[in-house]
Amino acid sequence: GGTLTGQQQHDLQIIYQDGLHLLGLINDLLDISQIEAGLMELEFQKVDLADLIHSVMATASALVRDKDIELRHEIAADLPTVEADTARLRQVLVHLLANAAKFTERGTITVRAWPADGHVWVSVSDTGSGIPPEDRERIFQRFDQGSLADGRRRNGAGLGLALCKEFVEMHGGCIQVESEVGKGSTFTFSLPMRHA
Repeated sequence: GGTLTGQQQHDLQIIYQDGLHLLGLINDLLDISQIEAGLMELEFQKVDLADLIHSVMATASALVRDKDIELRHEIAADLPTVEADTARLRQVLVHLLANAAKFTERGTITVRAWPADGHVWVSVSDTGSGIPPEDRERIFQRFDQGSLADGRRRNGAGLGLALCKEFVEMHGGCIQVESEVGKGSTFTFSLPMRHA
């Protein structure tokens, strides 16, 4: 028993975070296999996207706690509700924000949401390292995260963006990325307002 030293607490915190990370990867794998088996059923309900974005950003603030990053949001005042699966939509937003936080050391991460053409559009922009052109097509493929400038692989299994793509497309939307190396990246996805 007894009290923990600062170092022990620090180590435990890291083990806990790694555990959460691992749990996340396992859940992602389960999701991918369910999608492949055609078992993934989305539960559509009316979603207030502004509320969802605020709640995900509150969670994401923990991801940038130790960095010089400001989290911003620009949500259109006339944003309509969408018919979507709240849990899956939350997963997409968390993945995009976690990704932005991982590759950004300083600056801003901005979430925008606006309506256009019967869809609601959501973008997550960062001021991070950016994605080389040759990696932009690949990043939405499973188990691929692109390589770092010196040819090393990025850590993690690279499932997050593949899942984001699957979930967005299952909603009837699409996802794309624009990026400039050294300037940052913007991931944008669309959701139809009505579930077909």
